[in-house]
Amino acid sequence: MADVTSSGATSAAAMPDLSGSPALILDLDGTVHPGTVGAEVLRELVQTGNASQEAASTALAAISGRADPSASFYATVETVYSQYAAAIDGIPHHALKNAARFAWRTCRRTVFEFAWPVVSAAAQSGYTTVIISGSPLEAVSEASLDLEISHYYGTQVEVTDGHCRARLERAPGHAGGKRGCLDELNERLTLDLGRSLAIGNSVSDIEILTAVGYPITFEADADLAALARARDWPMVDRETALRACMSVISPK
Repeated sequence: MADVTSSGATSAAAMPDLSGSPALILDLDGTVHPGTVGAEVLRELVQTGNASQEAASTALAAISGRADPSASFYATVETVYSQYAAAIDGIPHHALKNAARFAWRTCRRTVFEFAWPVVSAAAQSGYTTVIISGSPLEAVSEASLDLEISHYYGTQVEVTDGHCRARLERAPGHAGGKRGCLDELNERLTLDLGRSLAIGNSVSDIEILTAVGYPITFEADADLAALARARDWPMVDRETALRACMSVISPK
């Protein structure tokens, strides 16, 4: 089942003793897939006439960096989220789900090759795998189903009477958002974070990478790369990611 319930995240200090299974924690955009899946959802919505073209265009410009190249990471996230919410306000939820389905059909063609065997090996080794992404929950659901991942979190919009509203009930891309998702999952499953592996590529992944015993940065942005060098975290790309992940999941 999708992790779509909204409950308060526990703080690190309040976490239970970690004695359960290790986790494989994946980012989606820029890590499993080279682009932003949510951008493809917005393009599909515009193409089918199911979104405000003005708001969607503003969100897409922010995602690509065209809107304000000097904006901070989290300022850009705020712009994307506010314009995404405005773009889908009032549309039928089934239209958003259909757009997500078609968007993932496009995106899956360019999923990084390492993702499939890493997820498979993690399942065989008893890992709990989870995707935590800032892209729409409806698209993250499609990706997780395709990758056979049971636990996932994405940006969740309020739905009333079958229609989307301009309010986000969950926004993992905000500061603290991804860690909140992980804390929520850990509260339910009691994961062994000390033996867990996380892979991410951007600033928003730092709060996950610092929570696990085996952080790996994947084609990291400048800020994350600087932190990775300072902390001596493994830095991988699409050619070396499989070997690095397998050395943790299935060591020889």
